[in-house]
Amino acid sequence: KSGDYWFQNTDADVVEAMLQAAIKNIANQSDNQLAWDALFKYFNANHVKGETGYAAGEKIYIKINITNSCCPSWRNQTEKINQLERMDATPQLCLALLKQLIEVVGVEQSNIYLGDPFRRFHDVYWDMLHTVYPNVHYMDGNGYNGREKTTLTTEALLQFSDGEHHSRLPQEYVDAAYFINMPCLK
Repeated sequence: KSGDYWFQNTDADVVEAMLQAAIKNIANQSDNQLAWDALFKYFNANHVKGETGYAAGEKIYIKINITNSCCPSWRNQTEKINQLERMDATPQLCLALLKQLIEVVGVEQSNIYLGDPFRRFHDVYWDMLHTVYPNVHYMDGNGYNGREKTTLTTEALLQFSDGEHHSRLPQEYVDAAYFINMPCLK
C-alpha cells in the first residue's frame, strides 16, 4: 500500500514457503527435516566434525544485515531519510529462519543468537521476533530495551593480510558452532 514501509507489504507465509523450498532444493531433499539434517551433515563433514547432524546444545549465530541502522542518512544533502525507509534484512525472513531452526531442527531458543553485532536492532525486528521466540538472544551494539549487547573477544583474533592490522571479534561468533550469514535480499 502507498505510504507503508517496505517490510509492511511482505507476506510472511510466502517468505516461509520460499525459504522451505530453497532449503529442500539446496539439500536435494523433498522433506524439510531431512533437508536440514543433510545441510548440517554436509557442513560438519567438511569442517572436521564428521558426518553428523545438529547436536543439542550447539549454538547458532544468525548474522542479519541491518546496515542502514548505523547512522543518519540524507536525501539531496538536506532531507533526512527515515531509517525504516531504507531496506535491510526482511523481518519476515528472520522469523521464517527462526521457525525452521526451532520447530523443524529442534534448536533450543536459548542456543540461537540473531542480530547485526554493532548495529541497532530496531523495534520492527524485536516486535515481530521476540513476541514469537522470546528466549532467542537478540544482539546489537547497544544492548538497550531487552536486546543483548555484543561482547568482543579479549584478544584480536582477526589478522589482516597486511600483517599490521588486527581486530577483535564478537565473542558470540567464536562460541557458535554454526554461523548463518543472512544476505539482504531485495
